[in-house]
Amino acid sequence: MSNYDRDKERRELLKSSGLCPKCGRIIYDKNYVTCEICRAKNAEENKDRYKNLSEHKKEEYKKNKRLKYEKLLKSGLCVICGKKPQYNGYVRCQSCYIKSKQKSEHWKAKVRKGFKELNLCIICGEATVDGKSYCSKHLKEKQDTLAETRKKINRKNHIWKQLDNETFKNGGGNNGL
Repeated sequence: MSNYDRDKERRELLKSSGLCPKCGRIIYDKNYVTCEICRAKNAEENKDRYKNLSEHKKEEYKKNKRLKYEKLLKSGLCVICGKKPQYNGYVRCQSCYIKSKQKSEHWKAKVRKGFKELNLCIICGEATVDGKSYCSKHLKEKQDTLAETRKKINRKNHIWKQLDNETFKNGGGNNGL
């Protein structure tokens, strides 16, 4: 028996036992064949390999990736994992959607916290206006958006106005105290 056959047999045995076929660790996420550590190592190796490609090969890689994306999109499968159906009109399955959302929120919170500590705009990282969390550009945008939103509020028939009217009709809201 050759080394290749022996290694292949070992990998199949580990895989059938629910263990990572590369390192033999327990796989906690059953949606994957390999453990999280091996996936991270593999991603890092792929990143390094991509950096060393020629421009022609990079263009070819991007083209093939785009074709795969379009194929998965047409077939109704998740464009990330390619295994599960898309989730509620999104291009990702539910688990990939949740993971990307958590990663995005974690990154935003981390970056915004760092920006806020350094008195930088939490959107772009520029210097902030005195005591605010935004630079002059984003503060102006935020103020304009709020002003537009306030204009759209129907103050005559607003729910708070209706509730106030009901409260004061029934004795002024103090319930006889």
